[in-house]
Amino acid sequence: MLVCQYKPEERSHIRLIYFWGPLTLGVNAVVTMGESHLAVIIPTMEPFPDRRWQNMIGGLDSDGNPLPMSFEVLQSVAQDWETLVAESTPSGVSNLLATARSLFAYSWFRYEFMVVGCLIALQALEAVIRQVLYPKVSENIPLKKLVEKAEKDGFINSETADLIATGADLRNSMSHPLDQSVFTPGMAAGVLKNIHHLISQLVVGRTSNSSEPEDCGSAGPK
Repeated sequence: MLVCQYKPEERSHIRLIYFWGPLTLGVNAVVTMGESHLAVIIPTMEPFPDRRWQNMIGGLDSDGNPLPMSFEVLQSVAQDWETLVAESTPSGVSNLLATARSLFAYSWFRYEFMVVGCLIALQALEAVIRQVLYPKVSENIPLKKLVEKAEKDGFINSETADLIATGADLRNSMSHPLDQSVFTPGMAAGVLKNIHHLISQLVVGRTSNSSEPEDCGSAGPK
């Protein structure tokens, strides 16, 4: 619904007060005019599940029968990851993770939201490295250089360093797409859960190690 307010003596001046629904007048739109308002009542578009979810199940019941996939199932999975977020996580990182979880759940309406959620989570991973491990270094220092430094300083092992470096490559490719990428629910869930775990480990580990990080040097190629 679109509601505008105007003054009868100044009908050229119309101020938008409230809008709900698509801003498109169709054949079913209804326009009414009162003494101080103009109301355009537009049938709103109902949110429908992405059709690709029709081919997937949301788990099994106690008898082993498949359960239908639903928004609630996706939301429940995402809520489980929220419990992995450490209390000492910086608010900016927590906000990024919350957005990633929401995008995973709302992929019920747009399947590709899962990919966007993974991209946001990868951004959160970089943010925690810069804010928690090396808050004093220049923003121009490439992420991979910080990862190498974190391994050298003992914050992460070689396996984790390789994993983060791979994530950095994935983030870069997703940030400069030629087309829309698509992840399966299993791929997206794996990425998001692992990033939540990793961020928690970095936050908790850094809290228990209060040593000052060394200078990472000058900025280099990413």
